[in-house]
Amino acid sequence: MKSGLIAIFLLLGTVLSTRSGELPRREEERMDSMIRRELSARAFPGAAFLCGTADQTLYTHNYGDLDYTHTVPVTDSTLYDVASCTKVLSTTFVLMRLYDQKK
Repeated sequence: MKSGLIAIFLLLGTVLSTRSGELPRREEERMDSMIRRELSARAFPGAAFLCGTADQTLYTHNYGDLDYTHTVPVTDSTLYDVASCTKVLSTTFVLMRLYDQKK
């Protein structure tokens, strides 16, 4: 599970560094395949995936369900309880901003 998620984030970093304005089809298929594989392995019940820059959305897709017990599909308006993930999310955001500022 962890190795699959790490691979997704590494691939995402590689894709975002290209800054071409759109996500290459090959990379889109690779990310989609990795996310679906982790869903099948029950690493998580569903996900809302968005890849973009400060200016534009390059790719967005929703996968699976909100949880394992109900068949409520993930949508663009699905709300998640991030709870203890707040530290990770805010640190990631700060690091991305510093990277953009070349610091």
